Amino acid sequence: MQQNSKIIDLLWIPVGIASFFVFSSRFSPLLNSDDAINILMIKDLRFPQDLYAWGQDRGGSLIPSLGWPLNHIAGLSVLWSESLIHYLILFVGYWCLSRFFKSGVSKLIFAIAWFFPPYWFWSLSRFPFGIQYSLTGLALYILWVRKPVNSSGFKQLLPIFLATLVLATSLWVSDLNVTSIVALLLISLYSLKSRGLSFRQVLMMPAFKLIVITSALGIAFLLYAKVHAVETISYNHGILNNFSQIFESLAGLLSSVWHIITFQRETILFSVFGILAIILIALSLLWRPALNRVQKRTCLFFVLDSAILLMTILFSHWAYSNGVSRRYFTGIYIGITIIILIVMENNSGKRRIILQAIAVTAVLIGGISYIHYLKTVYPKTLKPMASVMGEFSRLGEIGVIGEYWNSYITACPDPYQITAIPHDSSFSRSQMLVDEVFTKPKLYVIKDMWLNEFPDSMYQYGYKLKRMGASFEIGNCVVNEYEKVTEKRDFYPKDLIFLDHHALFDSISSRTVVIADSSCRECREKHLIYGPGISLVKGKYQVLFFLRFDQIRPGNDLAILDITAGHGQIQLARSVINARDVTGGRNQCFPLNFENPVMSDHVEFRLFFLGNSSITFDHISLR
Repeated sequence: MQQNSKIIDLLWIPVGIASFFVFSSRFSPLLNSDDAINILMIKDLRFPQDLYAWGQDRGGSLIPSLGWPLNHIAGLSVLWSESLIHYLILFVGYWCLSRFFKSGVSKLIFAIAWFFPPYWFWSLSRFPFGIQYSLTGLALYILWVRKPVNSSGFKQLLPIFLATLVLATSLWVSDLNVTSIVALLLISLYSLKSRGLSFRQVLMMPAFKLIVITSALGIAFLLYAKVHAVETISYNHGILNNFSQIFESLAGLLSSVWHIITFQRETILFSVFGILAIILIALSLLWRPALNRVQKRTCLFFVLDSAILLMTILFSHWAYSNGVSRRYFTGIYIGITIIILIVMENNSGKRRIILQAIAVTAVLIGGISYIHYLKTVYPKTLKPMASVMGEFSRLGEIGVIGEYWNSYITACPDPYQITAIPHDSSFSRSQMLVDEVFTKPKLYVIKDMWLNEFPDSMYQYGYKLKRMGASFEIGNCVVNEYEKVTEKRDFYPKDLIFLDHHALFDSISSRTVVIADSSCRECREKHLIYGPGISLVKGKYQVLFFLRFDQIRPGNDLAILDITAGHGQIQLARSVINARDVTGGRNQCFPLNFENPVMSDHVEFRLFFLGNSSITFDHISLR
């Protein structure tokens, strides 16, 4: 009997390994460009700017940091490095959380629920949700299972220090883990109050002082990481929903539940799982057994965590703007699963048998529903996405531009050969990759989800690209080679913004020019022209202003030329034209050289008229 129990206790290992060969980054058919960030960062990890995922101030780079040695020292590929570290953390998380169960059956059921979740909660095997709750499980294990009973001194303080450190790490990994931290604080405060300790006594406790000091260090680290994060506009959202948005989120949640129990979801299996889960919740409420101190505290923790998480989802504008995605409910799925299993194993007789039978059926159907969804709904294959994208490796050392979801994922199989970025109208996370793409010997454009047809030429990140040859299919994508063309770009008044009523048609040059007279008061000390608001990649440039001055007042400054980025917020170059620099009555070219240190958006070339002459603007040339 004892031998059978030990065998059941170890069955989670093959379950976890099987999950690795289906859902890890190396083998997942759902690997996408968001997942790819953790993989690609392993190659080019830099601190402090990479303490968070590229392009955002959330999602700490724990996996790239731990995966870096496997790639740069052990020589594993970035894909394998991320996959192994990711699943190692999931294994640790499972092991810690499973310590709250007494029976091998409960541990096995939890293993299936953890490593083969229903497809609605597939994010459990992805970043950051599974990692977040793995770290939370580790902290709870240290505090409530591993910590010696009635310990004092160093033996008491060490687990508290380690658990606080782990929770700070979990908050770095995911801001959403604040719900678990709040739940744990509430339980701790209740425990202190039940012991009859006064506020002063709590403040004088060595454990409290250690928590405060460790938490302060953790908060300082998080603030440091956020200050140095390279954040993009795509992640600047409001914080809280208004009442109508809260109601809309709640209505959407209730509608989803209704669709599940009425078999209106993508697969009938998930509806069966949903109904069984509701039955389990109802029976767990009805058959509440007596629990030991640790299990009672564990159940209370996950009840509070799930409740706070639900409120956070409903009130969060970030969750609302993402359609209240089902991935946000992964924590609730974990919490309810753990509570049901604790209730189940503390029941006895027929009740326990009934609960075990329903739970086993539910997790098996839930796990199968995930595989069934992949095979029949999306992507209708179990072939690893990394293998599909691996076909691009046949093209050699290349740069790739595509729609966001076809970009970073393309480079995952071999980022040392392939650099991929989204097109410049999409969400670009890393300027470093943008610069790198245009240094590659060959450049390819992916049409899918972006272009209807491949144009003969296009501009991307300030570069003109010319189509080369015919399109072809590779990696389930339609692609075409393009080459970077070095060219002069001219901007005429029609391409720029200029003062009203100052554009005239010049019959000599047969084009429109912009003119301001020395007697024009409304023109004085204003930008006569500015624009065009283009994007420029990192590099050295020369801008030529083609102007003519007449009616010059000797010794005076006539105009100011400057180049700015970011809607005029960043000045890249500036030059003052003085009367001694010009020859009246002649068309002249005024060069302005500058170096653009990084990829810049909304670049403008501006002419500020000072009014000490008449001026005619013809055009601007960028080289």
